[in-house]
Amino acid sequence: MTGASIAAARSTRPYSADTPLAVSGSVRHKQHDTVDNSPDSATLRGMLANVRTIAWKHAQIGPQIQRSQSATKGESMNRPVLYTDFDGVLNAFPDKDIQDNGGVGHTQWLDDGDPRAQLYSTERAFVLTGDDIVRTPCGYYRIRWSRNIAQTLHRLASEGDIELNWLTTWQPYCSRILDPLLGWDPHIEHTAIWYDPISYERRYTGKLSTVFSRVRFETTQANPSPVIWLDDEECYETAADRIQSLHPKAPVLMIRPDARIGISRRQWRIIKKFIQDPETFPELTLDEEPTIREYPGHLGF
Repeated sequence: MTGASIAAARSTRPYSADTPLAVSGSVRHKQHDTVDNSPDSATLRGMLANVRTIAWKHAQIGPQIQRSQSATKGESMNRPVLYTDFDGVLNAFPDKDIQDNGGVGHTQWLDDGDPRAQLYSTERAFVLTGDDIVRTPCGYYRIRWSRNIAQTLHRLASEGDIELNWLTTWQPYCSRILDPLLGWDPHIEHTAIWYDPISYERRYTGKLSTVFSRVRFETTQANPSPVIWLDDEECYETAADRIQSLHPKAPVLMIRPDARIGISRRQWRIIKKFIQDPETFPELTLDEEPTIREYPGHLGF
């Protein structure tokens, strides 16, 4: 049986996100000044007013925001659904002088006490073994990624262990550029259609509404799928509150990497543990790499 056949055989329920639920109200993105003003902002304000206080916990696997209410136990769960961004998650943006001197694992030249020595250590970050330049109608882009992570995600999807979805601004070029670059099969991985690449409509709300819609769908299922969302810009506290308001029936994991290194080794351990045993996780977990650096705008495409 081919990887595509295995993945299809393990998919038990139809789901379409071609027209995902729009996020109600005004959602301000931490990385952008743009605000999407929908007509029912009072609805969102009312919901957020009732959101419970977030308790910070420091588990052995790293600093996370973990919601106190656990997911329903004793119910069978489907395979996890994973939504991944590209820029800042798989495609990293290391400091230029770091990359010019060899990248991850080559920091001996840094001054004593320079925090980048730890950030770019092989204990913290994956070596960016992929390095290429791709051409798009908008120009050329340098791509640096860990083949280890990319190949493992593809294998997990091929073997039916996860449902793998692109949720990235590269939306128009996932199957034509990103999949061939990473060695992914577009018949196994899917691309979420979440914004209009011409008008940019929903550019600042479409990602959250796509994940929100999927989590809401899973609350109606007898065998819900846990959901994983990887994004260096949009996986933050306000988005977690919005998803938490649904009281997910299966656990939700949100991972926000440091864009300079992409998914860290610590975060990768969390992702693998969640895929293997999601029932051990609380209702919602938000993990943000402690070294995250804020940027004035969007990184990448």
